[in-house]
Amino acid sequence: MAQRKSAAFGKALLPVLPFLALAAYLADLPLPVPRPFLPERRYLALDASFAPRLAELARAERGARVSLPDAAIRLPEPDAAEALAALAERLPARGSLAGALGDLGRSRFPARVVVAGDFLPTAAERTALEEASRAAGSTFRFERLEPAAPRPFMALGREAGGRHASYEVELALGPGAAAFARLRASQGGLLLAEAAGPARPADGVLRFVAAAGGEPIVLEASGDGGSFRIEVAAGRTEAESARVLVVTERPELSGALEALYRTDRVLPEELGGVDLSRYELIALDGVGPRSLPPGGADALAEALEGRSASLLAVADSAGFGAAADDSGRLEALLPVISRPRSLERLPELAVLVMLDVSGSMFGDKLSLAKVSGVELLRNLKARDLVGLLLFSDRRTWVYEFAPGEETRAARELEPVAAEGGTDLAAALEEGLDSLAALDAPGTGRHVVVVSDGITKPADFATLVERAVAEGVTISTMAIGDEADSALLASIAARSGGRAWRVEGPDEIPAVLFRDRAAISRAGFLDERTEIFALDGTALAVVDGMAQYTAKEEAQVLLSNRFGDPFLASVERGARGSIFLASDLYGSMTAEFWGSPRAAGVVAARLDATFAERLASARVVEDERGLTALVRGELLVAPELEVSGPEGWKERVRAERVAPGLFAARVEAPWAGEYVALVRDGSEVAGRFALHASGGFSGASAEAERAAPRKESFFALPRNRGAWLLAFFGLSLASSVALRQRRR
Repeated sequence: MAQRKSAAFGKALLPVLPFLALAAYLADLPLPVPRPFLPERRYLALDASFAPRLAELARAERGARVSLPDAAIRLPEPDAAEALAALAERLPARGSLAGALGDLGRSRFPARVVVAGDFLPTAAERTALEEASRAAGSTFRFERLEPAAPRPFMALGREAGGRHASYEVELALGPGAAAFARLRASQGGLLLAEAAGPARPADGVLRFVAAAGGEPIVLEASGDGGSFRIEVAAGRTEAESARVLVVTERPELSGALEALYRTDRVLPEELGGVDLSRYELIALDGVGPRSLPPGGADALAEALEGRSASLLAVADSAGFGAAADDSGRLEALLPVISRPRSLERLPELAVLVMLDVSGSMFGDKLSLAKVSGVELLRNLKARDLVGLLLFSDRRTWVYEFAPGEETRAARELEPVAAEGGTDLAAALEEGLDSLAALDAPGTGRHVVVVSDGITKPADFATLVERAVAEGVTISTMAIGDEADSALLASIAARSGGRAWRVEGPDEIPAVLFRDRAAISRAGFLDERTEIFALDGTALAVVDGMAQYTAKEEAQVLLSNRFGDPFLASVERGARGSIFLASDLYGSMTAEFWGSPRAAGVVAARLDATFAERLASARVVEDERGLTALVRGELLVAPELEVSGPEGWKERVRAERVAPGLFAARVEAPWAGEYVALVRDGSEVAGRFALHASGGFSGASAEAERAAPRKESFFALPRNRGAWLLAFFGLSLASSVALRQRRR
């Protein structure tokens, strides 16, 4: 009975299967294929120690490909001596997976991918291989080959980021050292150490002194059984490493910073691709925060907030803060705001206040508008020219342009009542005509529209274009919850003004002051100015400087006679944010940099931004990766923040192994240079370079744990043609089955 039900169910399901295959074809779903049905594609990641065994491997591994740093090539036949010899010369010091990855990326057919080597891939390498296999619809497995011979070298320890041109190296000999008659360490052709025959160190450690920077250290073993050779990076000293990064539009120049420190220089658009953890001081050389690309600005702000670097902002022109509103992430970290300290330092301005008195402004909105007009007059300079125009569907001039000190708005505005419709365009056109007819050379022109923006439709774009052509900026103040803020903001933005929203009378004085300062800021004082020290002593003269306002928490170290900061800073733990109000190259500051006392104040402040060395480290590289031994008497619970090639970053907790000594295992996914920050709490206690060579095998503890992963049973290739074949095959099978059923 059960068999009959199963047969009936199968016959009922059979007609549905072709349509399921067709749906999978249309949806481009992967086609599950059992692993045993797939062909095997095998890659061998061999190092130079396998050269004598290539003929043997060619017999055992027919059809396999050898993964090289630049390609994956098919293993030659066992009797192809010339091809085997050519391949032997191309084998790297450590088996490379790059060729296999590239070949998998070009593969279009699913397979059982097997990668074999005498090392374990790092977690990053394994993930890359799995993703490449999955993209091709293949399964993946890594196999461990037996090493060609025991390795003669086991580990190498060296000082990380020392201050001297040379450092001591400890080379631990491996179990395979006994198979070689001679062991050598050299650098740049110079023999550093040698052990031959019985003259081997009793403790199995070969000690020598290597030069930092420059040539790699070459480790060689030779004897009757063959030879072995690897290279390890020598590492750089602090003296050779740039501690300052200068972000500049003038990378070819050299100035005061280069005279004090070793620097790297990059263009603003390159900042996002730089590992900022390498630098202790980052200088914006005339490049304003808003001039940086978003990725670079965020990376810089993150470095400053994380206290891994200090900032030097150099405002050598009026354009440094021209687009800033002091509310950005980077601006919040500066010790100054990009506005002058006093309106009295600003140039004169002709301001036209256009006050909406239409019926839509009835009640509280008109009260706000009146207050806006009154407060604006109180916040203008005495010599500013002021005009006041009331508008609805008509225009009424309370007074045409007169000096601010002669105007009294309260009496004129008091009896105004809201009535009539609103024609903002006509009022704006009349106002522009009035400003154009104004005889005031050298005076800026500005309009402030106080309105709810509810007006007759009009061609505001043409009016704004005219304002821009005539050098008139327009700011708008949106009054009321129902204001047409979009229209008012568009007028302000296109004309170079500011759009403000006023909720209550108490906001108006601050808003008007900010608008007045922002529109006509004297961002740069282009005249000879004396610079004074904290005690009032005149130190030097400059020919130009930015006029910004120091924040309350900032310390002003140098200033001009008006109190504008020339050198100001804010402390942020062991780091700082510094502002310099002129150039680094002497175009306006030749006398300043020529004064030992003046230049000394700047140099002393910059020197203080470099964190005191609280931690030092020694790095040991072995076949499992890198181990950093961090020393520091004041360290409590340090962590290593490690960054490296391709934006890779990892945070590793250091374990206490002795008083003042901590150890951290670092998995370095690629051979190359890494930077480690020693973080203890919220501060950076040290910084040093790590150099991963990969010559000892490059396997990591994490790779060891990840090794037993099972190969998936199903491959999932995306092949729409296979689904079509399945559709036609199932359709044919269904037709045959149904025909037999009818019989």
